Amino acid sequence: MENLKPYLMFNGDCEDAVNFYKKCFADQMDSAESSKTANSSIQLSLGFEDPLKMEKTFNCLKQAGLVTMELKEQFWGEKFCMLTDKFGIKWMFNCPKIESA
Repeated sequence: MENLKPYLMFNGDCEDAVNFYKKCFADQMDSAESSKTANSSIQLSLGFEDPLKMEKTFNCLKQAGLVTMELKEQFWGEKFCMLTDKFGIKWMFNCPKIESA
């Protein structure tokens, strides 16, 4: 995954959200602070080089969430999918097609 530094703000369930994201992004999250705001509206796009890592992250984040576009190869040649996680955050996942030699 490329570098992503999101600033997520939640309405009352921040600690649960931070712990959930730490689980899904295991070795990829350095630190997280918690704060509360009036809403939790944000959409994030994740770019991956490794399709297996993308699938693993997608499967973790979709727990108790809503898949809005299943993980599959798209007409533009890349794997892509979308979901809204259990905290209402919208995620887009993209991974270039690996060309065989």
